[in-house]
Amino acid sequence: MVRKQEEIRATVPAGNKWHTEDVDKAAEALELSRSQFILLAVDMLVSFDPEFFNEIQRYAKGLMLPEYVVIQNTIIKRKAQDRAHREVWGGSEILDEFISTADDDGKLEIMTGAKLEKALFDTYILKERQEKTKFDAAVARYDAVGKTIID
Repeated sequence: MVRKQEEIRATVPAGNKWHTEDVDKAAEALELSRSQFILLAVDMLVSFDPEFFNEIQRYAKGLMLPEYVVIQNTIIKRKAQDRAHREVWGGSEILDEFISTADDDGKLEIMTGAKLEKALFDTYILKERQEKTKFDAAVARYDAVGKTIID
């Protein structure tokens, strides 16, 4: 069934921190119409997993920052980490946050939500344990050398 065009109305409150001219200016900067801009924003929120959105809100509340800053700064941090990795290692890291899996019919799906979080956690916990083991060994070697020099 093809759905007919629908209309959603929203009123920007008088005391809001942004108004229609701000939406128009931001849309123009992104080379979007007002409608495209608003639909993109709504599409993003509608598509978030509820757990993900709740996590964004927990961060925002705890840091006393707006949600967009939490999302934007998280991506900026990742971008800087990727750039530093490329500069040091000369290549790109595998973007494991975009793991795809095949269903029974062979159709690829991008893993997301709790399933992705668990897969990444399982990978990262092993990596962190390996790093901790290396660190502990380095500290033990340093302690042994330090005691030898002092004695």
